[in-house]
Amino acid sequence: MTRYMIRKGLRRHKLVDERKAAVAVVRRNWDGYTIDAGRNGLYSVREGTELTLEVCRYMPGGGRSVGRAGMTLEENESALLPSRAATLRLRLEGEVLTLVRARRRGLHIVRRGEVLGEITGMLGPHPRLTLKEAMHPGWAALLYALALRMLAEDDAPLV
Repeated sequence: MTRYMIRKGLRRHKLVDERKAAVAVVRRNWDGYTIDAGRNGLYSVREGTELTLEVCRYMPGGGRSVGRAGMTLEENESALLPSRAATLRLRLEGEVLTLVRARRRGLHIVRRGEVLGEITGMLGPHPRLTLKEAMHPGWAALLYALALRMLAEDDAPLV
């Protein structure tokens, strides 16, 4: 089992492993997120059309792979509250992962119908990302950035 703690900053979040070493940094940009996992890779998440995101992984040798993520909203009967993001499905490098909203603003990470891990404490100062199997730190940070984007969908627009 792999566990990460996230140290939140104003526009920068650090993914810290069990030895308290920073393994990746998630930066909030004006148009999305940039994930820097050092020698483990560089990722970006950019807004696409409505409820879709473009996800890129930049390879150390200069190549890149492009994937997509799409959100679905849960039904909301209140005229005052916005619809919350219920799921986000990521397709990148032949992998399909789904983030599913859980109780208390947490998220489950699902692959092929099996829960692979969870993200808890998203509104607290130190969210936690727990995975049942080892995963590349860049992928873990990418999942956290997508969870941040899902959480942002809950924000009510101010008029």
